Amino acid sequence: MRETRSKLATIFEKYSVDGKLSYVDMAKYNRLTQLENELVTVFGETQTKINATLSRVPENVYKDTFSLNAYNIEQMAGTKLNWGVLPKDAIKAVASNPLDLIARNSLSQNMRTNIRRAIMQGTIQGKSYADMAKDIKGVYNVTANKALVIARTEGQRAMAEGKQASYAKADKLGIKMRLFWDAYLDSRTRDNHAIMNGVEAEEHNGEMMFYYSPTGQWVTGPMDPTLPASEIINCRCTTRQELADEPVGQGQDLSYEDWQKTHRF
Repeated sequence: MRETRSKLATIFEKYSVDGKLSYVDMAKYNRLTQLENELVTVFGETQTKINATLSRVPENVYKDTFSLNAYNIEQMAGTKLNWGVLPKDAIKAVASNPLDLIARNSLSQNMRTNIRRAIMQGTIQGKSYADMAKDIKGVYNVTANKALVIARTEGQRAMAEGKQASYAKADKLGIKMRLFWDAYLDSRTRDNHAIMNGVEAEEHNGEMMFYYSPTGQWVTGPMDPTLPASEIINCRCTTRQELADEPVGQGQDLSYEDWQKTHRF
């Protein structure tokens, strides 16, 4: 915003009359286009960093969630398991979700459109420097809030898939789990998700899945990619695990940090 205010101040100092910019004069000499390009450039570098950070969220969260859940399962079962390595195709899939890519790309596109709109409306309506700066700050805030929504959604999806992968691996290693849908119950909880609270997963087509009664479909759990976006965005639900059988050995009594030293995924 400091850079933005500086560029706006320069434009107003050069071309304003009685503290306002004339749309006709600004459009006649391509000054509107020049100002738009300068502001997009200002925000562009930051936006590039934001997108780069967002693109790393799914893979990092997936790996961390699998690792932490694997540790919890071992502690519950009281035995050490051979988890092997994480499949590269699963990591690649969670990191390259096409819906996430579209959402990230839309940040820059929407930001450009909204900056153009703020500049056009500001000059047409004869807004002052302070009001135009306020409008452009609003554009930046909207973009930042959307980035946070994308980060939450991608992180939650990757967390759900990391958990699901650890459950599937544990099952192959002979550790039977019971899975329950846990909704975060408060005034912001979706009605559909409140209905699912406490529902236990069942075996469906050889996989532990939840029957999502609100839409009549089988899903792997919260954030399942087959659910509509309206059921996923900002979802705070998670899955809770319990052992289906009694522990098979003695607990290891290891901290997660110590456990990580011998488990590299």
